[in-house]
Amino acid sequence: MPSLNTVLDGLQLRGYISVASVVAVFYDYVLTFSREVDLIWGRSWSMMSTLFIAARYLGLVLTTCHGLSAAVSVLAMSQPVSHSTFTKSLWLFGLTNRCVAVTQFLAWGGSVYLFLTQAIMIIRITVMFDCPKRMAYILSFLYSLVVIDSLITEFLWIGPHSDFIVSTVSLAGDTICTAKSGRGNVFPVYGGIPEAIFDLLILALSLYRFAVHSIETRRILGRTKVNVYMRLLLEHSVLYFVLIIINKGLGVWIHLSSSMLYVALASLYCATVPFMLFPRLVLSFKGHRSESGGLSVGSDIQRSHSRSHSHSASSGSPSCEEYRFIDIISPGRLPQGSKKGGPEIV
Repeated sequence: MPSLNTVLDGLQLRGYISVASVVAVFYDYVLTFSREVDLIWGRSWSMMSTLFIAARYLGLVLTTCHGLSAAVSVLAMSQPVSHSTFTKSLWLFGLTNRCVAVTQFLAWGGSVYLFLTQAIMIIRITVMFDCPKRMAYILSFLYSLVVIDSLITEFLWIGPHSDFIVSTVSLAGDTICTAKSGRGNVFPVYGGIPEAIFDLLILALSLYRFAVHSIETRRILGRTKVNVYMRLLLEHSVLYFVLIIINKGLGVWIHLSSSMLYVALASLYCATVPFMLFPRLVLSFKGHRSESGGLSVGSDIQRSHSRSHSHSASSGSPSCEEYRFIDIISPGRLPQGSKKGGPEIV
């Protein structure tokens, strides 16, 4: 059983780390804002742009809310005990109903953020296939089932009739909020199994499509020459899978661990890395595509394949390889006669 001083030191450490996470996320936002303006706000709007903006600024709001609540706790514990400090702490964060609001907002907001990022990854995976629209329908249907399962799990975990209890506890003259669910700490683990399976499916599809693409290029060219966009999409899929698994694992262990230091470090990761790295993945891909000018980089396979099938080129119809990447180039670069035009989505 940890002593009172240990608990207070752990809470204060977690508060300081939460404030540091807010500073880190906003500093990264300032560093990448110019690229965001150039690659997102300065271009025509698309589904991908809308999803990116929603995820980007929802992440900032979640980080701010998490850091602000922790900052108030640190402020309360660092001040001398007095009626005015106690009243101010209660008004800002300590009231039970405000604790419930903050806790539920962070939980539901975090779920929505994951839904948005997963939707972006689904769109990216679909353009790796020959029939992206069909694959998009299939993955969207499967992920809608995952979303329903996640919402049910979240509702049973912290919903109105979930026995979720938020109470105030007095420690050394300060009042803090404690939250406890009546369903046990391992309940979210079972609810997260469908999400983990879907994440694994997305990774497997990207690996499969990359392997098929490598085999096709080797068969046509006699050597392996991978399209640069295929490589980037695979790298981002693998990185996203690793990040999301680590994030979910740490999120579960936060509820199971009794070490305040571990909880503080896990909270630092969960409150910074997802909100910093994922926007950078989207901006880096868009920046690379903008600098390379569409399919000109790593597209030797298409030119070689077009020369060996001159009748397809003369008819103005793009090859299968071109169809696979039509949705990641700008509408102005679409081949004449193509019916797959539309706004860029990657």
